[in-house]
Amino acid sequence: MGDPATLLRVLVQQRHWRYRDFVTAFERAASQAGVQGLSVSEAQFRRWTSGRIETMPGPETCRVLEQPG
Repeated sequence: MGDPATLLRVLVQQRHWRYRDFVTAFERAASQAGVQGLSVSEAQFRRWTSGRIETMPGPETCRVLEQPG
């Protein structure tokens, strides 16, 4: 059995996003949520989309990830 499919992974696959596409959308959502200067490294993006998450993201990051878009 492979890695579990996270919702983020499913969305990234549906939208055919690469890391650069995701980080652009993430930074835009952060700005809309009033969280300035928040970004995601490529390594973190890979962990999130592979299902290898050991801890929950911080509150600001969760707020950005929950932004409609």
